[in-house]
Amino acid sequence: MKIFFNGESRGDRSETVTNEKGEFTFFENSCPCEFEFLVVAAKDGYKIFSKKMNGNEANTVKQLEIVLVR
Repeated sequence: MKIFFNGESRGDRSETVTNEKGEFTFFENSCPCEFEFLVVAAKDGYKIFSKKMNGNEANTVKQLEIVLVR
């Protein structure tokens, strides 16, 4: 899983992997609110999932359900 800030990956805090339950976390409440964020989830054999958010929305997301489709 990756999160892009205005279309760019920003270091090691921009990427994460899921645990055995499929849960994941990114850092919280540290995004500049004027940025647009794009969360991308990908796995071989599945369609890529993506969701755009602005900084204010990203700061308030506590749970994001992602279902990858074959």
